[in-house]
Amino acid sequence: MSISKSLPAFLHRAPALVALTSIALGTAPLASAEARAPRRAASVQIAVADEARPVNVVVNGSFELPALDDGTWNVFEEIRGWRTAAGPGIEIQRGVAGSPLDGAQHVELDSHASSAMYQILDTQPDHRYLITYWVSPRPGTAASDNRLALSWDGAVIDRYAATDVGDDTAWVRREVIVTAHHRESRIQFADVSESNSVGAYLDEVSVVDVSTP
Repeated sequence: MSISKSLPAFLHRAPALVALTSIALGTAPLASAEARAPRRAASVQIAVADEARPVNVVVNGSFELPALDDGTWNVFEEIRGWRTAAGPGIEIQRGVAGSPLDGAQHVELDSHASSAMYQILDTQPDHRYLITYWVSPRPGTAASDNRLALSWDGAVIDRYAATDVGDDTAWVRREVIVTAHHRESRIQFADVSESNSVGAYLDEVSVVDVSTP
């Protein structure tokens, strides 16, 4: 006779009872815990990556709003995030004369005439901010028609002047680091070339805090 046959019948069911007891007490077999662990680790990594991503304080920096019909353009007194500072208004183009850098639309700073546009940003005093913007000459125009100025709180901090104009847009990235002195800061772009309804293009404007924590 084997030993197992001499044991009481309830002990033959012990493994099943242990498993049921684990479920009832809210514990889980080791294999299940190990299977869930990678998912928890992945969630933590995603949260850290999102938290570390720089925040662009510019609203509508690629000028996708308002959305225009393909092959059209229009001039506005204000658009989401931006207002006219001088001139006839803010011209948005969507596939009219040259390709945008980001999205489907970009701004031409010389609308019906030379214009300027601005946005009030939420900033922290004494923090340093990296301004990044992309600019291109309007295709088929003179280089002298494509000049703009970037201002921060009323002071000009960067100037762009095209040197070569082709048959399509030629986007150039420009960067400037500034220090904010107030909780609100004003960023402004202005056409500073001949006022003749053609001028430099602007796209993908961003301002991010680069201060050391």
